[in-house]
Amino acid sequence: MYVAQQRWSAGAGWQDLGAAMDQDAQLVMVFGDGARLTDPAVLAPVRLRHPKAVFFGCSTAGEIAGTTVSDGTVAATALH
Repeated sequence: MYVAQQRWSAGAGWQDLGAAMDQDAQLVMVFGDGARLTDPAVLAPVRLRHPKAVFFGCSTAGEIAGTTVSDGTVAATALH
């Protein structure tokens, strides 16, 4: 199994956390601030990067990406 993470923030946009996300991802779990998740511009880059993946997730009161907990961000974890 291959796992890779990205985090989106208003100031920096999408950033890879560690190794870049695998193009062949089969599943992408997305967790984040509710307002950010409903903004099509926020998730569009991840959907383009993983066009064949199934996406699921939900809004949160804090997003965990790597070893950091943030608010007002979006965390995406891709699995293959």
